[in-house]
Amino acid sequence: MSTLTSTAAVSTATAASTTAIISKNARKRQLKDQRYHENKRRKKEAQKLKKAAARKIREAAQALLPPPPVNPQSVEIAARRARDKLARKTTYLDAVAAAPRIIIDLDFEEKLTDKEKKSMAQQLMYCYGMNKRATHPLGLHFAGLRGSTETRLSNISGFSEGWLGVTTSATPYELDPTFDPSSLVYLTADADHVLDELDANKNYIIGGIVDRKRTNILCCFWWWWWWYLVLIVRRLVFIFADNRLKNITYHKALGQKIQTARFPVQKYCTLTTSKVFAINHVFEIMLQRHRSGNWIDAFLKGIPSRKDIQLKQEFISSSSSSSSSSSSSSSSSSAPSAPSASTAPSTSTVPSTSSASLVQPTALLIGGSSGIGKAFCDSLLASQYKVIVASRSSDKLQQLCTDMKALHPTNSHLSVHVCDCTSKDSCNELYQYIVKRKDNINLIVHTAGDFKWDTDTSSTTSSSVHDYLMMSNMTTKTNFFDVFQPLLVNNAAMKTIVVGSQAGSPTFKQDMEQREGKGAVDNELGYIRAMQSVRNWTLALQTKVPSKVVLLEPSLVKTEMAKREFSILSGIDWSKVPSPKEYVQSVISNVMETDGED
Repeated sequence: MSTLTSTAAVSTATAASTTAIISKNARKRQLKDQRYHENKRRKKEAQKLKKAAARKIREAAQALLPPPPVNPQSVEIAARRARDKLARKTTYLDAVAAAPRIIIDLDFEEKLTDKEKKSMAQQLMYCYGMNKRATHPLGLHFAGLRGSTETRLSNISGFSEGWLGVTTSATPYELDPTFDPSSLVYLTADADHVLDELDANKNYIIGGIVDRKRTNILCCFWWWWWWYLVLIVRRLVFIFADNRLKNITYHKALGQKIQTARFPVQKYCTLTTSKVFAINHVFEIMLQRHRSGNWIDAFLKGIPSRKDIQLKQEFISSSSSSSSSSSSSSSSSSAPSAPSASTAPSTSTVPSTSSASLVQPTALLIGGSSGIGKAFCDSLLASQYKVIVASRSSDKLQQLCTDMKALHPTNSHLSVHVCDCTSKDSCNELYQYIVKRKDNINLIVHTAGDFKWDTDTSSTTSSSVHDYLMMSNMTTKTNFFDVFQPLLVNNAAMKTIVVGSQAGSPTFKQDMEQREGKGAVDNELGYIRAMQSVRNWTLALQTKVPSKVVLLEPSLVKTEMAKREFSILSGIDWSKVPSPKEYVQSVISNVMETDGED
């Protein structure tokens, strides 16, 4: 009993002494803070009640109003937007599934300061933003996500269910059964092995570390009259001090017996500062490498300018010589006017490469298995081009190979690839095929398209004729150039030819009605709209990319499609209509020299 009494007395005395330590002014400040927070809480609750009452009044008023009339057009637009959004989402997720996966190891939570954790959360947001905007995204997984990092990310709207292509787990990657240890590659600047190629079956790990250099040793010098000296000394310590978490990822990978790799930075460039990059910079380098297929482009775009990156001389000279040799073959003359169907065919062809040239030019033809595209293929093979033809019909591609082999037995540089440009996934597969070939594309010819009368519904079951024509003529081009944009942007010496139609001319309808009478083209309005869209889009493309873009708008050409569709019209003398080969021969020389619209 006496023991309990003495213990209580001691605790009472301790509490009394603690209370006595707080001064009167400190006590007043505490009471003032308590009143402030209490008043703030009450105001917040009053605002919530006020908003809830106003919401109920609005809902009651809206319930009394008659329902707004349903606009069928707005419903159709909303449905189309929903379909487009779903298609974009599906395409994006398919691209992520086919790409290598990046694992960001967040298992260093306890080793980071609050400031470093805040920076790391910001860098993770940057990684997701870059990946979401990328035309060739990577898989992204946050492993070991917990603590304040998870709290900060959870405060972002949409995390993590709304972040497309991103998966998260509180389990570290080494304990996650979904990851095969043999597929793990830890990216660390201290590794001996150099990463040359990206493997879609590998999981590349980036250490989730933000390691600020320590300068706590100088805290004792923070006297106000020494502030200028302290700044100088702190800067020197920041430059020469080592990171406190140096080699931690490398030793972790060695302890887990998984592969390690580093970027080939020293092979291609020199840096005046550290070769250790932030999380988002490592991710951007991997993203650019996956997109372009080469490390030089990845380093130039992924390494921040403050690192003062300098490309090594041998790579500068090789890249400049190749670009100068490519640009010397193109002229700066202005574009001639569009040729008509009655233009006399010329016998000129594409200027052939010199026998002294060591590099054979390469052309990529889209929709080149028949019609004008096939004629381009014939002419380019005759000029000793390497030709890659992409078409959605494998049968037509086989027939093209047979025909071209008979016409050009000495030029065997013809490759074909099945690609349906109405699908972005198919365009992505074609792009990966081109990247793996490592060919320097000098010329792109896009002739894919189709024609239908407005009253023709034989081939359109789920969409109108107008939608079909926009998809086959316009979507095929936008999908292709969205995916192949890096080629157009990074190769200013390359030339692109887009084949449209004279129906895209702004005055086509008026001209035809003046010549043949009012309503002469009323059954072609869907095709006219699609061709005008192709024209406007191509003219806009000419101002957006440094490479040369040429628009061809031929009138009637004697292709199989034209004979099939226009045979119902009387008055066409097919003997005077040029064949695809005659049309290509009449324009190709000027096209290969001009910089603008034909």
